[in-house]
Amino acid sequence: MNHNRFVNRRNRAGANCLVVLALVLMFYAVPLLAQNKQQTDLLEDKALQKMNIPSMPVSAPALEGPIDADKYVVGPSDVLGVNIWTSPPLSFVLSVTPEGTVIVPTVGEVKVSDLKLSVVKEKVLAEIRKKYLSGNSSVTLLSPRDIVVTVTGSVRYPGRYVVNAAQRVDKLIQEANKIVVRSQDKIVGQSVQQIEENPGYNPATSSKREIVLQRRDGTTHHVDIQEFFATKNEQRDPFLLEGDVVFVPRADDAKNLIAVYGAVNAPGRFEFVPGDSVLGAIRLAYGFTNRADPDSVVLMKMNSSTGYLTLTILKVRDLFPGSPQNLPLEPGDRILVKENFDLREDYRVYVEGEVRFPGTYPITKDKTKLTQVIREAGGFTDFASLQSAQLLRNSATIDDIQLNRMLRQRGNITPEDNAYVSVEGDILVRRFDINVNFEKLFL
Repeated sequence: MNHNRFVNRRNRAGANCLVVLALVLMFYAVPLLAQNKQQTDLLEDKALQKMNIPSMPVSAPALEGPIDADKYVVGPSDVLGVNIWTSPPLSFVLSVTPEGTVIVPTVGEVKVSDLKLSVVKEKVLAEIRKKYLSGNSSVTLLSPRDIVVTVTGSVRYPGRYVVNAAQRVDKLIQEANKIVVRSQDKIVGQSVQQIEENPGYNPATSSKREIVLQRRDGTTHHVDIQEFFATKNEQRDPFLLEGDVVFVPRADDAKNLIAVYGAVNAPGRFEFVPGDSVLGAIRLAYGFTNRADPDSVVLMKMNSSTGYLTLTILKVRDLFPGSPQNLPLEPGDRILVKENFDLREDYRVYVEGEVRFPGTYPITKDKTKLTQVIREAGGFTDFASLQSAQLLRNSATIDDIQLNRMLRQRGNITPEDNAYVSVEGDILVRRFDINVNFEKLFL
């Protein structure tokens, strides 16, 4: 009996010692494992730095959409991701070196600068396959690089700018025209290296259609921002590259113009560029509306000898690239696209008073009769007095009334002018009583 008690006590004491030993090991082992992990991560970071493999960028620049591998040109500081699906799989984050190469660990160095991204992918994958005969591999762009470009001419702040390689010319010009705020002799939010404002800059006369882009290799490109926005032709607003120089000329906003009016989505005046045609001008105005008359596109040209306008009637179906009807334009030409007459507008009347269903009722202009409207309103109630019934009509349109209200709210108006505008507004919104004999009409 005593022997069994002794054995049980010894077993409990041994178990307690094991628990204490486990706690001691956990107390020392957990920090030791964490310290070893930190040392391992530090060694890996140092190894990556020696291999020119930067860490993954924390934030990426804002992009207008997915980057097209067939259009994007790779250059120094682009960050690529390379994955080799072997056992175990390998994954690398690689930066293009200043010499324009990418160094793939265990594979070698590959020349990639000034090549399209799609070509770079093929070259790198071809080198990987020489080393790894089995397994799939992939190459992707993780972060586009920053580049240095120059903008001159009619911009607010000409100079050198640091922009993203996935940005187009219009973004550079927008940046060069952004107002820089000065606070306590410090420039806030400036990215241009020389911050002297161009005294001759005038946003109204800065060209938007004859911008010149000169590449580092000496080639020049014609940039037309208005055409790019209207047609999405990417050749008119290309992506920027290192060393690009953008020149924004001044435009003659009085004479070097063409105009498109009528049934187009964005009527107005546009800067003339050599090569403009009737179809191109209509595209600048964002095309025809659904009410455009397909047989009445009028081209008006000024006859320099007589001073009179000559009119040419064109048809929409004859306007296509290469068509003889797609006539070339000259400065001062104007285009008028006529509209088809359409009665489908929001014409309506208001019925108030002693009818069964007072409210708003749609009508067809010059077609709907008064008796039809009263019938739609459920007819008169037993309390209706036809002798006192009235038909009132506004003397001004809704647009005139809204314009009058805006004039009243305009700033810097004298009390005398305000009184005059109020009187004019009261005259505009005054209703006229139309002489109708309701008793004879409805009884």
